[in-house]
Amino acid sequence: MIYHIVPRGEWQSQGDQMVYTPKSLGDEGFIHCSELKQLLGSASRYYKGRTDLLVLTVDPNRVIPTIVFENAREGEEPFPHIYGPLNRNAVVGIHPLQARPDGEFTLPETLAG
Repeated sequence: MIYHIVPRGEWQSQGDQMVYTPKSLGDEGFIHCSELKQLLGSASRYYKGRTDLLVLTVDPNRVIPTIVFENAREGEEPFPHIYGPLNRNAVVGIHPLQARPDGEFTLPETLAG
């Protein structure tokens, strides 16, 4: 599985559309994702302290657009990027991402198993 962090309002604003098209797709040409081992680092780096986040569990075998594992800017660790709108039937789980009082995040219990 791969994972995508999204503000709850952004996810909900797209309603029942067949595809999910986040702002990053228009800005950068792909949807940012993480592997499970990268998820908390990504959350802390880009969303520290936010309380309105969801984590989407995405089954890469169901994703229609191309997924490319590539290094982030200034990084040496490849991250999965989805190059196109994400078909919603590839999203197999939605989990709230809770910030601790220090602003860092804890892995949702539903993913920690």
